[in-house]
Amino acid sequence: IDIDVLESLILHHPSGLDILAAPPSPQTAELVTAAAVSAVLPLARSQYKWVVVDTSATFSELNLGVIDRSDLLLLVAAPDLTSLKVTRSMLDVFSALLTPAEKRVLILNQTPAKAHLKQDDFEQALGERIGLMLPYADDAVLDSIDHGVPLATADPSHPFITALESFAMHLADVKTKAQVQAKRGGLGQWVQGVIGSLRR
Repeated sequence: IDIDVLESLILHHPSGLDILAAPPSPQTAELVTAAAVSAVLPLARSQYKWVVVDTSATFSELNLGVIDRSDLLLLVAAPDLTSLKVTRSMLDVFSALLTPAEKRVLILNQTPAKAHLKQDDFEQALGERIGLMLPYADDAVLDSIDHGVPLATADPSHPFITALESFAMHLADVKTKAQVQAKRGGLGQWVQGVIGSLRR
């Protein structure tokens, strides 16, 4: 796998994003090995300022390789007991893997119209702070998926999108400052800065 192979697989979205899409079928997905992903990530890093990987919700060999090479992990949960239990188990696995707490941000996605658990309850049960609270989006997100038009494009002023945009801009600003001051803390410093500022 080299840069020419990677570029031949990249899709260019009208929004300006370049996308390495999921395989079109389960049969071809079997060909995406942990070794292949490990080879692709450094190539992607060499070509792009930001690389975002949307993994499946498992601790497979492939995903563990991605987690190990990630600067920051965004862990998404819903405000209900089932999601709380899964998140607690997930955090236990990260502890067993010796993944530092400052490397992750918990995101609470308000998927139901009325939350079964409040943010404070969630934080108290997990012993960790929520870094981002995504507001209830009604059917807007599902509609955008059904129509193949990102909500950020169709309705950029939607509260769900403005929350995401604010978080992304804050993250980008912190990392940019860390790059300028690389000799005074580098990656660890900017990750800790992100977590600290989100929790204030």
